Amino acid sequence: MAAHLSIRDLTCRFGGLTALDHVSFDVMPGTVMGLIGPNGAGKSTLLNCLCRIYQPSEGSIRFEDADLLQTRAHDLCRAGVGRTFQNLELFGEMTVRDNVLVGCDFRLGAGFWSDLVRGPKTRRAERQATELVERELEALRLAHCADSIVSTLSFGEQKRVELARALVAAPRLLLLDEPAAGANPSETEQLGRLIRHLRDARGLTILLIEHDMSLVMDVSDEIVVLNHGQKIAQGTPAEIGTNPDVIEAYLGEDLEDA
Repeated sequence: MAAHLSIRDLTCRFGGLTALDHVSFDVMPGTVMGLIGPNGAGKSTLLNCLCRIYQPSEGSIRFEDADLLQTRAHDLCRAGVGRTFQNLELFGEMTVRDNVLVGCDFRLGAGFWSDLVRGPKTRRAERQATELVERELEALRLAHCADSIVSTLSFGEQKRVELARALVAAPRLLLLDEPAAGANPSETEQLGRLIRHLRDARGLTILLIEHDMSLVMDVSDEIVVLNHGQKIAQGTPAEIGTNPDVIEAYLGEDLEDA
């Protein structure tokens, strides 16, 4: 089976600092790959290369048949890549429904002239968008607060709104950037169940960047570990949990607790 996401010799330098040093790994279709490492390990740099925020110095990134390094950041959704953010990137004074509706923009555009005069194509696209949004709100248990201003929701609910906005664009690769940051234990447990559901029921390929080791160990099929910009280990959660290099990088504490 061919890899869904293939990263080869990815290197990113900022002046004299090497943030990523020839990092390579594959993510297979329909699996969850955990990406972990201490602060400063290079996780965010790798994600920013994937999302076309940074241009790597060397290496390649391929998703399905596409060369992501030749894809513009605003075309990633069309390429089938969705993302959530470590820090919430929501429109705080808009409703939950309208925030999620933003994710439909590229998918259901009817064209400039039809949108200008609200022609039949535009009205049909609006109905389709509404149906898609309502379906995702129901799936993520947000239907009850669809008309609420998003800033009035709990942190965990806002995280689900951001995830719903990513999912409504129908990605095939989902990048989750520390989705458990700021979540309480109950919200983290619910998030773990949701990630497994997205993998199993929708067949999504997921790259999970996360500091919560219990969550990573619980949902990941494989884990890649970075330290000082280099890949120091890759394997199943059981293999990573007993890897001496990984334990040393984490000082043993978080890994043993997980």
